[in-house]
Amino acid sequence: MHADTDGAVRIARLVDDFDWTWNLGDFARFASSLNWRIESQNDHGAQITTNLQVNRQRCEGYASTHEFPVYIGPTPDITYISVPVTDAAEPDMSEADVEGILSRLSAQLTGVLGEPAVHYPDSNMRIGWYMYNAALFLAVSETGIDLEILNPQFYLWWSEGPIDFADEDDEDI
Repeated sequence: MHADTDGAVRIARLVDDFDWTWNLGDFARFASSLNWRIESQNDHGAQITTNLQVNRQRCEGYASTHEFPVYIGPTPDITYISVPVTDAAEPDMSEADVEGILSRLSAQLTGVLGEPAVHYPDSNMRIGWYMYNAALFLAVSETGIDLEILNPQFYLWWSEGPIDFADEDDEDI
């Protein structure tokens, strides 16, 4: 499995410098900044083709939906963008091989962004950095390693979990 380390660093730098509004127009502005192509876009997200040097060049962007009720505003907002930064994982790859690639990518991003703020060393390995107006994660999945760009409001909701209003005490009005 090959990783596009230079591409991942280029994305991380742009994420840190990008003037995020998190509205749907950011899909086109962000893609254009990297010379990527929007294949399709609607109120639920976007499919974007990257120019990264990997065999998984389809990037997925997601917008708020009914699944995130505490986050919906008057118009859909981008919740996160998932960018493959490695080739597809080979079925016979060992966990140690994947961890080695994740470690190399993490080291390069640490050189640009500083030490990660979050590290989840479980079977769904994730390493994350918080920026001024975004959260950035390297995440291992069944298909490879992705760079996930998260709206900070969505990340806050996601990391704390959805609010279960049924657990709240009812107050008499």
